[in-house]
Amino acid sequence: MLVETLLNGINPIRLKSEKNRSDKSFNIFTILRKPHDEEHLHSAFLYEMLNTEGSHLMGNLFLKIFLKKLNLNADKSSQFSIFKESMKIDLFLTSPEMAIVIENKIWACDQDLQLERYYLKAQLQGFHNIFLVYLTLDGKKPSKKSLGSLDLKEVKCISYRDFIKDWIDLCILECANRSNLTEVFKQYKNLITQLSMDQKEIEQRLELMNFLGQNDNAINAQFLVNNWIHMKWHTEFEFWNALNSKVSEVSDFEVIECKKYSIEAIDKSVHSSRNRNLSYGLMINTGLAQIESDKDLVIYIERGGYILTIGLCVLHKDQPYYQTIESEELKQMVSPKIFQNSAEEFWLGWEHISRKINFESFQDEDTLRLMNLEFRDIVVDELIATIKEKNHQIEKLILT
Repeated sequence: MLVETLLNGINPIRLKSEKNRSDKSFNIFTILRKPHDEEHLHSAFLYEMLNTEGSHLMGNLFLKIFLKKLNLNADKSSQFSIFKESMKIDLFLTSPEMAIVIENKIWACDQDLQLERYYLKAQLQGFHNIFLVYLTLDGKKPSKKSLGSLDLKEVKCISYRDFIKDWIDLCILECANRSNLTEVFKQYKNLITQLSMDQKEIEQRLELMNFLGQNDNAINAQFLVNNWIHMKWHTEFEFWNALNSKVSEVSDFEVIECKKYSIEAIDKSVHSSRNRNLSYGLMINTGLAQIESDKDLVIYIERGGYILTIGLCVLHKDQPYYQTIESEELKQMVSPKIFQNSAEEFWLGWEHISRKINFESFQDEDTLRLMNLEFRDIVVDELIATIKEKNHQIEKLILT
C-alpha cells in the first residue's frame, strides 16, 4: 500500500516530464552539434542569418527584422557588415554610423570585465555609437564583474526564449514561399524550445526530490530500486513462458530446444556483465518445407541486445545448431518480400517486431508494460498472429 501511494504521487510529475520530452523530435542541429554549443551552433546560425550576403539569399531581410526588434534604425541595414569571433566578440555588426556588440551566452559563465573589454575594443575601432546586446537563454542580466565600469542601462538584455523565437516567427512569415528556409527556422526554434525545457526538467527533479522527502517516500523508493533488477528478470522470464505456452497450443507448431530461453540464459543476461550470450528466445518449427532431408526452415524470435527480432533460419535436424544457407534464390524469395531486412549471417530474412520490446535497455513503455498480465497477453497474441502470417507468406512463396 505504501508503494502504491508512492507511485500515485510520482505519476503527475512523470506525466509533466513526458509532455516536455514529447516535443523533442528529430532536429538536424542537434545531430550536427551539441545543443548548447554557443560558438559553432548558435553564433554560427545567427551569423549566417544576419549576414546580408549569407547563403540564404534574402539580402538584409533577416537583419532588418532583427534591428527593428532591437528598436534600432533598420532603414540602413544594408550598410551593416557582420563578423564572428572578431576580437573574441561573438557577433560584431558594424555600419558607418554604429557598432553592435552581441555577447552570446547559453551556459557559459561571465568573464571578468568581459562586456567592458568588448566596449573598449569597439571604441578602439573608432566607433562612438556602440550598442551592447547580452543574449542569453532566459534574458538574465550580466554580472557586475562582466560589466566592469559600465552601467547596466548601457546593455540591452535579450533572450532566446522570447526575443529570438519572436524574430524567427517574423522571419518565417517573410519567407513563407521558401520552404527550405522556413524548415530551418522551425527546427532552430524547436531547438531553443528544448533548451528552455532543460530548466523545466531541473524544476521537475526538484519537485520529485521534495515529494520523496515527505514521510517514508524515499525509503519506499529505495525498496523499488533494490528490487528493480528482479522485476526485470521476472518480466522477461514470464514473457517467454507465456509465448512458449501460446505457441505450443497452435497445431503444427513445435518449439525447438535449439537457442531456447532458459533460467540460466536470462540469469546471465540480467545479472552478469561478462560472458553474456543474448542469442536466445524461441525457435519454432511451423511445418515449412525442408531445404534438404536434414535441414528445416524455422521461424525464430530472438531476444538479442535490442528490440526483439523475428526471422527465418535454417536448422540442422540432427545437430543443435542453425546455419547459413547459401541459396541466393531462397534468400531473394524470403527478403524483402516477407521480412524487411535481407539475409545476414544465419538469417534468411529478419525484422524487429512491431512492439518496442527491448529487454536489454528495459526502459521502453511496451517493455515495462509487460509486467501487466493483460498487456502481456495482448503482445503474445500479436506475436502468434505475426508468426502465422509470416508462415503463410513463406508457404505461399515456396509452393509457387
